[in-house]
Amino acid sequence: MGRSSRDRRRQRDRRLQAAERARERRRAESEEVGRQELDAVEIERLFMAAVDAHRRRDKDEMWEAVDALTGPPGYGLRALVDAGVARCVRRAIAAAQEEGWDAIGLERVVRRRLGREAAKVVGEVDAAPAGDYLQRVYGDLSSAILTAAEVLELLTLLPPLPKLRSAERSRCPADADARILERVRALLAKAESTTFPEEAEALSAKAQELMARYAIDRALLGGVGDGRHGVGGRRIHIDDPYARSKFLLVDVVADANRCRAVWSREFRFATVFGADDDLDIVELMFTSLLCQATAAVTAAGSAAQEPFVRGARSRSFRQSFLVAYATRIGARLREASEAATEEASQAHGPERLLPVLAAREAATEAAVRAAFPHLRSAQFSAHDSAGWAAGVAAADVASLDTRRAVKGAG
Repeated sequence: MGRSSRDRRRQRDRRLQAAERARERRRAESEEVGRQELDAVEIERLFMAAVDAHRRRDKDEMWEAVDALTGPPGYGLRALVDAGVARCVRRAIAAAQEEGWDAIGLERVVRRRLGREAAKVVGEVDAAPAGDYLQRVYGDLSSAILTAAEVLELLTLLPPLPKLRSAERSRCPADADARILERVRALLAKAESTTFPEEAEALSAKAQELMARYAIDRALLGGVGDGRHGVGGRRIHIDDPYARSKFLLVDVVADANRCRAVWSREFRFATVFGADDDLDIVELMFTSLLCQATAAVTAAGSAAQEPFVRGARSRSFRQSFLVAYATRIGARLREASEAATEEASQAHGPERLLPVLAAREAATEAAVRAAFPHLRSAQFSAHDSAGWAAGVAAADVASLDTRRAVKGAG
């Protein structure tokens, strides 16, 4: 063995010995802390020290805090630590919610950034029985504390979001709203489950009929008022894969219903602004159309014949399919919306209906500008011609003939 190799080996041995001495020191300090019977304040201080050390990437200090929290067996610290960590997490969640985040959004961003286990830190904090919170996060106590510290660091680094409010609805019996929306949901559920395109089209048309009448009646009931029309906002979370292409479907459905949608690429959600009645329609229609699009793109891949089966299951094919589907659906919905508005205008008088709808759209635009003053336009591309053609065909099958439905309305 050469001299340089012996020197490297001695240096390695010294590092190992130093690390072992550091572990022994931390173990001794942990036992001393355990004998002092940590109270709730000290537990929270130690946990936040672990969070801060994790932020600074100081592993030695982080492990010292974790060792102190886990303590030696027999000192009964686990229940106290469990409760203390849960309190810290709840405070961090509350602080994030004050900055515009909701619980679902927090859990989703943690899952996407840190993984499924880490998402339990947020998802289980209020559901777990007392003393069982960290056990649900991770079986090993030290690992659970480290995971919670990592999540807390992420929560404190999240940027503030525009605060959304639920618009004040025009006065209408709540049970009437519930009945209409429940009927719409039932019709759309049947449209999603049927294997017969004609039946799906008829069910979707009936659902659109109910929604169109519902929105127009509520708009007329609300009147013009002061022009604000109680514009509210909602976040629609969109899952990968192809989240951005799926957002295009949200955007076209929102546009057809006098709403505006804004895409937050980093966090994978759309913020939709509009009157609550119109937002109800956007959520229902998007959910149903996305379900139908997902089933259609899967069927297109499964039914493809060689040598096209590989291409029909490719990412490019599916992305092009979803972009084409949304584009075609958007065009048809805009046509249907214009036709429904024209017929309602003739029935109720344009001088009564059109100012109400125009005021709603103006108020929605103002709400978008206030919440997102620096918006940029986005472009969507599709490079697979077969995927585009299949998407257009699927959108035609999912056609929503609002004009026919309004004509048939009593």
